[in-house]
Amino acid sequence: YPDIDITDIVHEGSNTISAHSWTWNNCMWQFYSCTAAWFLIHIETGEDSCGAAIPSVPSLIKQCDSRWANLQYDNRPGETVCDWACALSSLNMLMNSKGCYPDFLATNRCPNCYDTSGGVDFGSVLNKYCPSISYLKDEKVEYPSFKSVESVLVETPIDDDIKNGYNYILHVKNKKGKCRHFVFMTGVADDCKKLNVLDPSNRVTSVSEICGYRKFK
Repeated sequence: YPDIDITDIVHEGSNTISAHSWTWNNCMWQFYSCTAAWFLIHIETGEDSCGAAIPSVPSLIKQCDSRWANLQYDNRPGETVCDWACALSSLNMLMNSKGCYPDFLATNRCPNCYDTSGGVDFGSVLNKYCPSISYLKDEKVEYPSFKSVESVLVETPIDDDIKNGYNYILHVKNKKGKCRHFVFMTGVADDCKKLNVLDPSNRVTSVSEICGYRKFK
């Protein structure tokens, strides 16, 4: 391990917060201690991860667009694209950002788009309409509960992934507060506390917590 260089010591009441930093393998690492709690955060040298954005942001696709809102969703009589197509709309936006423009929402023709539970089969859709994009199924994550974006960014290099051409579809709260909605991520907010998104339900433009994600390359 490299030598540790103490950069700052902060006293807050009776608590002492100490901060240390060192350079190792061309990266800057910061190590914080606050009583018994320890947190390790990796910061890329010379670059601010906050504010990272995908290179090509597509137009918003609304699942309740009048052109397809009332079409039947998959093989579910009485259930519509407007009701359920948040994942498919998010995937459509991802494909648009990569230069693929499928018409499955407008035509309601998407053979093999859905798995046995009625959810979107991301891999099958991409293989059919945009095979140049890969669904990294092994990097699918579902958290047991909602997690703050700040915590997610410590664990997952989303900012670096954006710079390296990866894309994310996020699993987030629906209007009832349940983990039942998907949005397409366009970048990291300037304060690193939110992720910027295109929301098929057109309710939000950023999220401060997520319950999972799907990763693509």
